[in-house]
Amino acid sequence: MKRNIFSCCLIFFSMCFSAYSQLPDYKKIDSAKKILSKYESTGVDYFKTCLFIANCYWHKEAYDTAQIWLDKLAESGELKKNSVLHYLHLSAQIKIYYERNLNQLGINECKDAIALAEKLKDSLLLRDAYTLLGSLYYNTQSNALSLEYFKKAITYSPFVNNDSQYIGLLGLFEIYQGMSYSYVETKELDSALTYANLSQKTAEQLSNFVHIIDASSLLNSLHFKLNRMDSSLYYTKKIDSMSLALHNNGYAILAYKGYLRYYDTLHNNKLVIEYFNKGIALLKSDADINHFYAQDFLYSAIKTLKKQGNYPAVIDAMELSTSISYKTFRNSAILTNGIENAALKKETKILAAELNEAKQKRKANNLVLFSVILVFALAFGALLWYLYHQKQKLRITNIKSKISQDLHDDIGASLSSLQIYGTIAEQTFEENPARAMEMIKKISNQSKLVMENMNDIVWSMKPNAAATTLEAKIKNYGVELLSDKNISFHYKINAAAESLLQNMLARKNILLIIKEAMNNIAKYSNATEADLQLTIDNGNCMLIINDNGIGFDTQLPNEGNGLMNMKHRAQELKGILTIQSAAEKGTVIKAVFPAAIISGK
Repeated sequence: MKRNIFSCCLIFFSMCFSAYSQLPDYKKIDSAKKILSKYESTGVDYFKTCLFIANCYWHKEAYDTAQIWLDKLAESGELKKNSVLHYLHLSAQIKIYYERNLNQLGINECKDAIALAEKLKDSLLLRDAYTLLGSLYYNTQSNALSLEYFKKAITYSPFVNNDSQYIGLLGLFEIYQGMSYSYVETKELDSALTYANLSQKTAEQLSNFVHIIDASSLLNSLHFKLNRMDSSLYYTKKIDSMSLALHNNGYAILAYKGYLRYYDTLHNNKLVIEYFNKGIALLKSDADINHFYAQDFLYSAIKTLKKQGNYPAVIDAMELSTSISYKTFRNSAILTNGIENAALKKETKILAAELNEAKQKRKANNLVLFSVILVFALAFGALLWYLYHQKQKLRITNIKSKISQDLHDDIGASLSSLQIYGTIAEQTFEENPARAMEMIKKISNQSKLVMENMNDIVWSMKPNAAATTLEAKIKNYGVELLSDKNISFHYKINAAAESLLQNMLARKNILLIIKEAMNNIAKYSNATEADLQLTIDNGNCMLIINDNGIGFDTQLPNEGNGLMNMKHRAQELKGILTIQSAAEKGTVIKAVFPAAIISGK
């Protein structure tokens, strides 16, 4: 009871004491911009005001805009002096590097910042510099170095920074938080708890409710890890009460995560679902909730709901998590072209609907089984029927899982490449525009390839009646690819073969075998004609692709992986793929698949 009263008083005090600081940041920025016009661009007041605006944008997580305001000072004479303002500019730049995960750049700048702070013999600046260095090493998972520099930071001025001239410096709260997180990584939870409590105490002394929330969230997590559920619940309630008082949905999501984990330990599935639904509803209604808080809640929810076997809820959470991840990625300055994920969302909903339908069918099957169990023979027959269908469902689920994994691996690898290209382009834009343009072209080509691969995988997952036919896809692809090479392309796809393609894995693999073969014809064959046939013969599905090109010696080693990949894809469908070719005699690729595998029966 005393704790609850204290929390309410603390919130009230924080809101009253920090009334000015809680004004909307953009109002502060607008006021600063208005007075900026009164100062000369070479003056100290202009420098201070630009720094203030940059730090305001940094707090709003508008890092690109913050960088623009720092760049306004790049030619300032103040940066040639050994001055506090020079250090503050360095500190602000390092914080942007930290937020962008440009850790090595930040570490190099930190060394300059430490050298400057030592020349100025300013303990507040030294404390800030070593705190930044510890944070950057934490980002690189160098926990030993991270702790070393946090401990060094704490040896400097123990006082709270109340000097308005020191714009945006980190203080004791950030040090204690950083040390606590570093100890969490080294599994020293008792030490982590000690510094988390210190960060909470410092935040309350500062009457900074943002810091109080951050410290309470950390303490909530630590007490949960230490299996101190009452203490964990106390901090969850504290965050919840502050979120209500401040009307902050981001803090509410933190509280819902705490409730969800707490009631999971009590095996109270009803309350787990209740707080999960509250969180999902809040995330869907407010797109501006802190994405880190949102993903943290969704990760905990997915982990908890998977244990319960609540897969529809898991899919809902995964869909929302994917949506948030794509939105975050789209908003990144590194990527110039966003990737549309509407098709992926649609297919996720289809999978969710199919899962729900399968669940309903399973319930109906159980009811039938129980109704005929009085008759032994009928019960035995019903059991065999049930097991058969369960096996079919499991097989389909495995196929879907494999296709989903292919999608994840392909898109994940491609996005990593895009991020690398984007980073290189950003870093070389001014010094080497040609190199930057080369990276941008690679981003464009890679994005096109990602969309094409995603389209093929999504097509393979669609029910045949609702999807573009294989014939249409081959026609579109062949016209675009082979016509440019002046290759006359003829194809014949038997209607029975087309309608037989119900197995998702078969649809995907046969399409990719055809595309690989057509790519090889376009690149290497020097052919003038190419033919493709897909037919049904003696219970088998037969695919034949031939050309009148220069051919090749099949006994010689092949440098690429394309032919081997085609054979592997055929083997996945229990089929056999053979290649017949000789110099100047063209090439014939023949694949035979069991019709039962292709149809998914």
